[in-house]
Amino acid sequence: ERIDWNKFLSARRCFLMHAEIQKRIESLEYTLAAAQCVHNMKALQEFAATGVWQTTWPLTFLVDSITKRRHICKEEELEAVLSHLKVQKELENALPKRFQGGKGGSEEADEEPGKEDAPFWRKNKKGEEGSNQKKY
Repeated sequence: ERIDWNKFLSARRCFLMHAEIQKRIESLEYTLAAAQCVHNMKALQEFAATGVWQTTWPLTFLVDSITKRRHICKEEELEAVLSHLKVQKELENALPKRFQGGKGGSEEADEEPGKEDAPFWRKNKKGEEGSNQKKY
């Protein structure tokens, strides 16, 4: 008779933990099997205390095959993409709008119509318009 694992997810997780230990023993990795047994006991003790597999299962260091994967990519790839997006957002917030390419239009659109900057040779040391020549 087929077992409906949806009703017995905790039993399925225990089955997966025991299957991993058996796999290690069959491949003659006795120290790894013993270490996995210790991890599994810690996880079961934590589950008995909290009743939540979401925080308990990582203690086994096994891949959680029960929860549905939200992404097809590997965790490392996802972290790289997320860190890239975070840095990009920080740069966008740090730069003024007129220096951000593709957002907010061009530099000319940000300026008021009819207002033009004076050429650099017509600005005095303070940046105001006027002659740099001294008046006698």
